[in-house]
This record gives sequence, structure tokens and C-alpha cells, in this order.
Amino acid sequence: MVGAGSNTYSNGWAFFKKRELAGVKAPKKDKATPAATGTASTAAPATDISTISLPGEATGSVEIYDNCDEIRKKINAHLTKPGVSQASFCRDLAAQLTPGTKIQSKQLTDFRSKKGGRQGNTSCVFYAAYVYFEKLRIAEGKPRSKHRKEMEEFWTPQGGFDIVHPGHQR
Repeated sequence: MVGAGSNTYSNGWAFFKKRELAGVKAPKKDKATPAATGTASTAAPATDISTISLPGEATGSVEIYDNCDEIRKKINAHLTKPGVSQASFCRDLAAQLTPGTKIQSKQLTDFRSKKGGRQGNTSCVFYAAYVYFEKLRIAEGKPRSKHRKEMEEFWTPQGGFDIVHPGHQR
């Protein structure tokens, strides 16, 4: 048996016996707080958007009135909220798409790493995030932003922001 001749046990016993005789108590473990364990119980309850339906959502053809940079700003701001992880956000985004569609964190990371108003416009993350944030805006009763109104004026005649042709092709 390896270590059978070691003095570790006897030295440890002597150390703790001296502490016991000196009246030193063993430190007690602190109870873990919900924030330290990584649970989202301290986070504010999420707004329920499951009952909200946008025109064209059933067919996956919601007209988009935000560009990719605006959606990236909204995503980055949303991910800083307590209790929101990339994985939970990807699940929320996937819920905006057809059943069975999943969004991987790599897809989210790839979309977030792009730069430019049209870069990433064909990504399912872009479409799902727009639908998610639009439903969230409606559920919270917030008005449309100035940028959103400008985009509506420009893109309504064309059926919304282009999500078919990649940003590098026009």
C-alpha cells in the first residue's frame, strides 16, 4: 500500500488536537447565496411574451425594421441583465422560430462579432432576436424608437429589412 509509512495522518491528528486543546474552533462553511450558485432566483421575473403574436410570425415572414447593428446593441444590453445567460437567451430566441429549430451559442457569438448594419442579416439569430425584442417591447408597453420609425418609413415599401440577400451583396 503506497503511503502506508507516511506520517501525514499522525501529524494531522497532532495539529488538530493542539487546536482543540487551545480552544480554536474549526471554521464553519458559509451557506451559499443564490447569486453565488449561479441560479437566476434573484433576477427579476421575465416578461411573458408567449401570448404575443406578430403579423407574419406563423410563416416566418415578420417584416423587420431594425438593422443588424441595432439588434446587436439590444442583444449586448440584454445579456448584461442579471440571470440572463447566452444559453438561456439562445433558448428564448429559438422559441421565436419554427418548432424544433435550435440556436447554438456559436451562432449567437458569430452574429455578435460582425460589424455593419447589413452584416449578419441572413442569420436566424438576427430574425429571431428582432421578433423577440419586438414582442418584449410590446409586452412592456414601450413606444417605437425614433430609429425604428425611420426604418419603417424606408423599408415598408420593400417589405421590411432584407434578410434574404447577404450584407455583402446588394
